[in-house]
Amino acid sequence: MSGLARKILILATIDGLVLQPLASGPQKPAAPVWISYGPKVSVDRTHKSIGPGQSLECYGIAGFLNLSSSAFLIAVSNREQVASIRGHPIYALTGVTLIPLSSFKEAGAAISQHSGRSAVDDDRSSLSLERQLPPSDDELGDVSAGPAPSGSTSPRPGILETVVAYRGTFGQFSREWIGLSSLSSSRRRSQSFQSHPNEPERYDDIKEAQNSRTQDTATSSKASEPSELLPKLLKTVKNLLLKRNFYFSYDYDLTRSILSQHQNQSDLPLHKRCDKTYFWNAHMMAPLGENGENALTLPLIQGFVGQSSFTALQSKPVDLFATDRSVVTQDETQSLIGDQVHTKEAQPNLLLTLISRRSIHRPGLRYLRRGVDEAGNVANFVETEQILSSPTWSPAAKVFSYTQIRGSIPLFFSQTPYAFKPSPQMHHSFETNHQAFSKHLEDLWRSYDTIKIVSLLDKGSHEAILGKSYQSHAEELVESGQLNSKLSFNWFDFHAQCRGMKYDNISILVNDLRDTIRQFGETVEVGGELVSKQQGIIRTNCMDCLDRTGVASAAFGQDALKRQLLNLEFDPERTLEDSDARWFNNLWADNGDAISRQYSSTAALKGDYTRTRKRDYHGALRDLSLTLSRYYNNIVNDYFAQATIDFLLGTANSLVFQEFEAEMSSMDPAISVKALRQRAVENSRIAVISEFSEDFLGGWSLLTPSQPQTLRTTSFCEIIFLLTTEAIYLCQYDWNLERVSTFRRINLLQMEGIRNGTYITSTYTASQMDEVRNFGFVLKYTITDLNKVDDTSSALDVFPWSTLPRVNSSGILGAKAKGSSDMLAFKALPAKVSTDITASLDQSALSEKDVIRSICSDLERALLAKTRLGPSHFTQALMVEEKDIVSLDDARRGTGLLELFGHYVKTLVWA
Repeated sequence: MSGLARKILILATIDGLVLQPLASGPQKPAAPVWISYGPKVSVDRTHKSIGPGQSLECYGIAGFLNLSSSAFLIAVSNREQVASIRGHPIYALTGVTLIPLSSFKEAGAAISQHSGRSAVDDDRSSLSLERQLPPSDDELGDVSAGPAPSGSTSPRPGILETVVAYRGTFGQFSREWIGLSSLSSSRRRSQSFQSHPNEPERYDDIKEAQNSRTQDTATSSKASEPSELLPKLLKTVKNLLLKRNFYFSYDYDLTRSILSQHQNQSDLPLHKRCDKTYFWNAHMMAPLGENGENALTLPLIQGFVGQSSFTALQSKPVDLFATDRSVVTQDETQSLIGDQVHTKEAQPNLLLTLISRRSIHRPGLRYLRRGVDEAGNVANFVETEQILSSPTWSPAAKVFSYTQIRGSIPLFFSQTPYAFKPSPQMHHSFETNHQAFSKHLEDLWRSYDTIKIVSLLDKGSHEAILGKSYQSHAEELVESGQLNSKLSFNWFDFHAQCRGMKYDNISILVNDLRDTIRQFGETVEVGGELVSKQQGIIRTNCMDCLDRTGVASAAFGQDALKRQLLNLEFDPERTLEDSDARWFNNLWADNGDAISRQYSSTAALKGDYTRTRKRDYHGALRDLSLTLSRYYNNIVNDYFAQATIDFLLGTANSLVFQEFEAEMSSMDPAISVKALRQRAVENSRIAVISEFSEDFLGGWSLLTPSQPQTLRTTSFCEIIFLLTTEAIYLCQYDWNLERVSTFRRINLLQMEGIRNGTYITSTYTASQMDEVRNFGFVLKYTITDLNKVDDTSSALDVFPWSTLPRVNSSGILGAKAKGSSDMLAFKALPAKVSTDITASLDQSALSEKDVIRSICSDLERALLAKTRLGPSHFTQALMVEEKDIVSLDDARRGTGLLELFGHYVKTLVWA
């Protein structure tokens, strides 16, 4: 089975980008792959003629950015080795190049800009076969395919032959690639590379051929023009990928712990056997992975990878010839430990590796992604594995793996980003929360066995309400016996216990959990075989799962390392408390900073204590600065970054950018909007339709102006509109408690008319001015005693029904007396939303205009049946009128300068 390509040659040709994996050593290079130009990524292995063009060397493909009107290839242009596991290099992603797939010209320009060379300059450059590639343990060896078998027919030219034939047109890397280090002198003498006779031989010919192809795709190119947000999107993607947030290996599975690797052994390609929970670029890689391009599908993890070698100290010399040695064999003892194993001058004899993996489920940023979703996934879920091994990863030496996890509280809650210490707002009913809570814990149980929850929330502040709810759900799950007594809960009030910057008191928590930690143990491997397995997991959280959690996690990691050093007959106190042993603190501090930057855009608070085990006012001042920086990012930068993350991971479609343009924010996919609205309709039907004589005809979720006596307001309220054979019901719904707060019943006999048409309420973006997507209707009815208002709650949370928007027939707004006519306005919700991935692919889905017309048609039929009148009589008195409610021209005239200025300021800040 061929592995991942360490190097890939990207060629911009007339027909598309060519990705040529380059083999290491004597391997034959894999077949090239073509990526067609156009707004949709298309992968093809069909052999096509290859002409001269721009080239780029890269270390892998990070994925594709596939928008509705344009697409980009994301190439790994730079990497930095940060660790080595079992002899396999681990790299941090430090450079990417975004190559547009719109046309040959734009792709070539992007590649040329990256290499700093123009196409004409490359075409005029000469090829020097005397140039040598610098030696590297992970670079290319012999990349040639070797001579063709004797007697074979003359094949079409390959990538290598074409590169040689065009003598440097493909750029710097191709010239080095076919240098003396790549082609032996014997092969250079025996092989004769010829260009294909049908290939164009001049750059001008290429331009002419490209122009002819452009004429055939003029329409699609026009549709592919980037939106106003495209430059910001590309910049955000680059910033996201270039902050040392992502790590990869060509051979080692970073998505799985050592235990998980043993439990999921397979000969499948890396991208197929890795844990999809941590395969960050899986959605971006789909065009290659689903097409079977295993050599090009490179998994990335988001999180942290760090490594440090150290000298484990002993209080007495080691018996180098003991039969129960657990770290090294007799042959390697001298080189790894030496004669001074009990002194500071000894060479490093152990290696500590730290790997943190962030889940791709419920991804995102601090205040925009909190709590749990309906599938049981939580925000900021991170698995951290601490591995202790010998520096050479000797098979005879023990390898220890200790794993712990962190993650947001698995309940539905949110916090506003506009306060320094915002109170958490709970959402949804106890039952809905408990379902998601149970799913999350059941997933953990299946993955890790026994679960110990460690909550670091305050017991005496605004966090207490969330902490108490957290504890009650855990106790409910334990009492139900659902997890077979595999769950326990510990609430450690971090701020109360460590008040006065006495963070050393975290040892109280470690001591309280010592028996549990010992019971869980760790995974131990010797000679590739498991000696023991970790049988439980500590799940730590505070409010953000960053700062307090980081301190506690480092303490648990240190406790595990001490146990392992004792197992190896080393002195943990001397080893870790030595003045030169800050390596451990720095490793965990770097880990905490990385996770914090990925969730809150700044380094972790309390990092000074993690590094030095000391806390002073200098650290407190630094934390204040970081808090202010977080506050700024939370309210300014995070909204668009969140939309970008959702899009890259496939949790939102390209509509997310239209939503951002309109609202300067994006939807949270914690709960399916479609499913939530369906439940709201059903709950409302059960709550308000009590007459057995009424048959339920349909229910919809609609928008209505939140302010009375107007059609256009700055905000709209979502209500549940129910239709029966006797009346219509307008239900004010409490979306947090998932029940009806109050409702109004209007008998069908009071209906006087229906009007539907364009309903434009804003003119800032193209989607807001779309006359098909912005559609609504108005009901005209007579106010009588038959209108029923029922309040099923003690308080109205949204708006009182006594102030429902009213519009009279003459257009003068105001309240109406009994016997007079009144009107209610409704607008369709967006038929497609960014978080509903399946609906976005359904081209047969009804538009907003179709939905409103369907509702009006149902109303018309119900009125006909209720009045029992003939069609001719009804059409004259109560026909559905097609007329604009608020036309585009009216909306433009109604948009004031102050309103425009407000939107301009919002765009300036957030977009």
